[in-house]
Amino acid sequence: MPGKRVALVLLVVVALGCWPAAALAEGCVDIASGQITYPPWHHWAGRPVVEGYDAYGFDYVAQRFSGWFVNSELGFMGLPPYQGDYAAYIAANPAAAALGDPADPTSFWSLKDLQLDLKWNEAYRSRTDCNGDGWFDRHPGRSGYIGSGAWYTNHVGGAYLGQSYRSFSKVVAVPADARLVNGWWYAADGAQLGYAAPDVAPGMAGVFDLLAGCGVLYKGAPGLGRWR
Repeated sequence: MPGKRVALVLLVVVALGCWPAAALAEGCVDIASGQITYPPWHHWAGRPVVEGYDAYGFDYVAQRFSGWFVNSELGFMGLPPYQGDYAAYIAANPAAAALGDPADPTSFWSLKDLQLDLKWNEAYRSRTDCNGDGWFDRHPGRSGYIGSGAWYTNHVGGAYLGQSYRSFSKVVAVPADARLVNGWWYAADGAQLGYAAPDVAPGMAGVFDLLAGCGVLYKGAPGLGRWR
């Protein structure tokens, strides 16, 4: 029967983790075009981005990062991906030692033993380039994130300075009528939305839970259930 056949096709598509490609707006390109390339300051500058996870841990079609925390930044610093052996990495890339002493809690390399799982939606970073700069659009069609519906989440786990560490954070675009006061976003009715996230474009508020071997160290107010 036709209805059963359609249902079967849909089940197969979902099981394979695939969805039909959406029609591109005029002037927009996607990964399949080969025209989206790593930016000039990236270690792979000019190389076309391909579907699936790259060696750093980014999958720009799935809108996800999964891998060593430091790899979420290293490529954009002009450095190759980290594989988990700090001594070997520094020996092969001595310039990376300038990013700090792993024993210093404020240094970049203090994060070397952490894993990061990052997810975002289309309103945060698109799967396409429509502004012609050769990279994935942020807050597509808008000048910033305010009122855009953008969000991203971070799950972090592993070891930090030798101690078990785990955290979760969610960062969401604030409503168009939100107010920023002393580093915190507030709704029009005065309710606190979250801290001002240090993003490349303004308008994102975040909340988080931070856990370690001793239990909950910090629980962000007003709670993680505010945004769905």
